[in-house]
Amino acid sequence: MLTVSSPPSDRTRISLLALIGGGLSLPAILSLSAVAEFLLFRLLQPLLRAAPSLLPGWLTSGLLSAGTFFAHFSGLLSLVSLLALLFVAMRERGIASHPVGRLGLGMMSLFFVSLASLEILFPKLLAETIGLVRAQWLMQTSSLCLSVLLALAVIPRHTATLWHKLAMVLLLVPPVLLLENQWHLLTSRELMQRVSLVLILYGPTLATASLGGAGLLLLTRRTWNWATDSLALLFTSLIVGVMTLLLLAAPAAAARLIYIAFDLQLPHQPLAQGIYMGSLAVWSLAVFSLLFRRGALRLRGMGLLLVGLAGAQPRTIHQEAFYLVGLLCMAESLLIDRDRPSLSSEV
Repeated sequence: MLTVSSPPSDRTRISLLALIGGGLSLPAILSLSAVAEFLLFRLLQPLLRAAPSLLPGWLTSGLLSAGTFFAHFSGLLSLVSLLALLFVAMRERGIASHPVGRLGLGMMSLFFVSLASLEILFPKLLAETIGLVRAQWLMQTSSLCLSVLLALAVIPRHTATLWHKLAMVLLLVPPVLLLENQWHLLTSRELMQRVSLVLILYGPTLATASLGGAGLLLLTRRTWNWATDSLALLFTSLIVGVMTLLLLAAPAAAARLIYIAFDLQLPHQPLAQGIYMGSLAVWSLAVFSLLFRRGALRLRGMGLLLVGLAGAQPRTIHQEAFYLVGLLCMAESLLIDRDRPSLSSEV
């Protein structure tokens, strides 16, 4: 029995992706924190503030405090995770190991993290120097540049299939649409005003469809595992079933829930609502199916989960950091043999 050990760069990657014993990795901790932030801060906190007498006072106060804590904690943890995964990506055999890619990714990530840290720690100083609106535009632009660099780094990789590469490209659609809808960089021309109106009306629907399309591509040509995929299908059916019943019974409440959770306006057209529900179903099935696997597939599932929890249009600092960490997790998982749970094997 001959043991084949991993190269030093791969051992460093494993040590950074698994900081705590028992298989609990840094992306896993961030994923749990992101789920808690999504449930307690984005969903439950607005509902409790709208109906303060719904629960006992002590329980309402505790849930509000927990939601605020997870919002701040997940924001800081996402920036730390982003730096750690960028360090992994720029090492030898990483996704950005080429000197040119390392330089571009390093400079852009340093700019984004520095600007985000300044807005968290010294918002007054940032407002007095460059302004919060300009700082938001710079962070969104640098986040998009980082996303493009990661997608371009995946395209030449032989370990990634064509479906994986197309999924990475599709995940670039939401930040591009958000940047265009907010700042009108391309559609400010007179000839593009009609396109601008279409993007304003249907941009969120297209962003949601791209997220569902990425999940569908990640599920393509996958062998069905009855033990895990059946459970993933069950959880997906519960989520989609509850949302469908809410949409049919109380459409106004469903639209408000989608708005406060994902910052998306639910359109009134049945076709657009069907696209929303179909994208939610495919994304949920892809996330659960990947999370119930091991190794690279589980890391890919965490990445898709973080991209989805960032919202179809990431605006805030922690949402943008969720999105970037999710892309890094997906890109990192494509460097690992998808049929093996780890980077070392025995022959």
